[in-house]
Amino acid sequence: MQTGVAVLAMILPITVAAQLGGRWFDRSGVRPPVLAGLTVSTLGMLAWTLALPHLSYPLQVPGMVLTGFGLGLTISPTNTDALSRVSAAQRSQASGVLQTLRQLGGTLGVAVVGAVVLGFEQAGTQAADPQAAADAVAAGFVISTAAFAVALLVAAWLLARDRVTVDPRKRWPRPRVDYPDLVTHPPAAAPTPTGSRRPATTLTPRELGAALRRWVEGGASTLGVVRVLDRHGFGTVEAGQLLASAPDADIAGEVLRGALDRTAVPLALAAATGASAIAREAHVAEPDALAAGLACSGGATLLAHPLPAGHAAALGGALERGVPAALVATVDGAALVLTGSDLDDVYGSLGTPERDEVAADTARSRLRRGATATERIPADDADLLLDLWVPVPSVLVVGTGAIGDALAAQAALLGWTAHQTTDLIEARTALAAFSDADVLVLLDHDVAFDAVLLDGLRGGRGFIGALGSRHTQAARRERLRAAGLTDHDLTALHGPVGLDLGARTPAETAVSIVAQVIAGRAGRAAGALVGSEGRIGG
Repeated sequence: MQTGVAVLAMILPITVAAQLGGRWFDRSGVRPPVLAGLTVSTLGMLAWTLALPHLSYPLQVPGMVLTGFGLGLTISPTNTDALSRVSAAQRSQASGVLQTLRQLGGTLGVAVVGAVVLGFEQAGTQAADPQAAADAVAAGFVISTAAFAVALLVAAWLLARDRVTVDPRKRWPRPRVDYPDLVTHPPAAAPTPTGSRRPATTLTPRELGAALRRWVEGGASTLGVVRVLDRHGFGTVEAGQLLASAPDADIAGEVLRGALDRTAVPLALAAATGASAIAREAHVAEPDALAAGLACSGGATLLAHPLPAGHAAALGGALERGVPAALVATVDGAALVLTGSDLDDVYGSLGTPERDEVAADTARSRLRRGATATERIPADDADLLLDLWVPVPSVLVVGTGAIGDALAAQAALLGWTAHQTTDLIEARTALAAFSDADVLVLLDHDVAFDAVLLDGLRGGRGFIGALGSRHTQAARRERLRAAGLTDHDLTALHGPVGLDLGARTPAETAVSIVAQVIAGRAGRAAGALVGSEGRIGG
């Protein structure tokens, strides 16, 4: 009993430092906590060794505390780092090897120190002589201190050769998903040491949806997903981020450009194989964030939860077809999927009709903005996480000229699609298929093309804009009123189209037009950031 209480001076710091080491590892990778832990442990063993001959427990306590604290800083990062270097299929075996080596090292250490202690004792020394026993143990601790020092030097050398924190995405061999039924395939990455492939670029929502569908069709009853519940830092980050895992550890999608793969991938796999929902904090240091393509360092709270096959099939099918889709979940894992042009198709429940209603109303309201969004919703004493995916805008340019060409180029720069036509029937046909996210820019001043504006304004979908002088706009509006439109209907007509940026060239005019579209989709007034107090980046 007395011995057990005595060693608490070393055991308690281990438990505290293990938590700190794990958090430090999330922020900075394996090198800083391991080297710091081994340094502290070496100093602790040295202090403990020097205190032993004095036969005073209080003098030994500082050395014990330092040794325990250093060991705690080292244990968690080495475990996580070692297991993250192998595939999911090898992880159980790797964990067993790691624990075996640790036990073997401890056993050999005790044997070596014990042999030194016995050899140090002089022949004929009485066992009852405390000073002789303390001196013998101190001699054994000299060997232990030397072992810690050697471990520190070896770790510094090895980790200097393999700086695993430079790009976390290179740490995890993420499997590549093939999409034989898609026109565009993600480019293949170079084979990793495990033989699997890691996507070279971020998957589009359509490609992510294809992966979800294929997993469900392949027999998966539950998938695991990881989403961004909250974040700080990182600069502007895209909404609707999702990392998904099949039960066999196949991975698709990413969060925060893969900078949190070390945390997110195991969470997704755990959720796919039976684990309950969990929220986990993780941090990214500045070098890792920049290497991943983020603007700066930051931290995030990740929500991992299971996604039943029915939900996953509905979500995947909508994303693959380019149909609006929303995923709403509580922090305890209840999930609701909404799909369809108006999010009218509902799958699952959040536990109460009130929560379902609030979630659906909020998702449909955000859909009308025409932009992918991530948002937390308070509802019925619950915290809901909404991810809404809206199809990429398609810009329909009716008319020709330099401005039309500049608009097509600007749309391509934003990742939007663009179609240019001078045919009235073709334009009206394309407009009939408009979603809330699509954009019409009428360049042609011919009166015949008023029919395109009439269709667009009566349909009530998308951004309807028309180029022309103020005189042209006034005459056009009078013709539209004569055709039956009201002043309220005409408030949806953006003409002259574009923000007042002082544009003087076709390229600048194109920028002013797409800037107005972006501001409208985000519900912003398009003012200068310095004069606003809201969140930067939406």
